[in-house]
Amino acid sequence: MIEQGTAEACRVTRRWLLVKCMEFAQGSFAHNDFHDIPHIVTCKALACGLVKHDQIVHHAGSGPGGHNIFDPKRARRHHSYLLVFRKGKA
Repeated sequence: MIEQGTAEACRVTRRWLLVKCMEFAQGSFAHNDFHDIPHIVTCKALACGLVKHDQIVHHAGSGPGGHNIFDPKRARRHHSYLLVFRKGKA
């Protein structure tokens, strides 16, 4: 659904496209899927003809749950991205 939404946003945008997203891991400890949403959105937007203008990273702090994770499987992610794309040539 992310790829179809990005394609539609590319189609209807006139000048700028702002996308706020983040990476996340989903699933149990045995089967932990990693979703790199900023990469997926960037690849789809570039394929649609947009130019990546900027990428802003927002760090949100350590967050809850750090003290009770005894066997971590992945690094914790505490930041989100604001991807800025524009129509036009590089």
